[in-house]
Amino acid sequence: IRWVAPFDNGATITGFTVYTSPDGEDDFEANQVDATFPNLDPMTPYNFSVSATNGAGESDRSESVIFTTGPYEPEAPTAIVATERSPSSITLGWDAAKDNGRTITD
Repeated sequence: IRWVAPFDNGATITGFTVYTSPDGEDDFEANQVDATFPNLDPMTPYNFSVSATNGAGESDRSESVIFTTGPYEPEAPTAIVATERSPSSITLGWDAAKDNGRTITD
């Protein structure tokens, strides 16, 4: 996410706090006006807001922005088992992979 630093109202801004839902909050340096949030869950809405801090205290939070992550590639199938059907063929079986937000088609 990216934000614009607000007017400091006479005291130098010392940092920003980004509030996220459902995860919590993270603090950032005064010269930073963007943040990256890795390892988010697929197909999940996240709510972000930002406050600024200076020597007088913390500002109100900004308006919230909601972003919903997209689907991720599926996880790998597990528990693969090969069973001999004849001297020249086998049958493969496995537990289905977690789809991570999108139907597995192949």
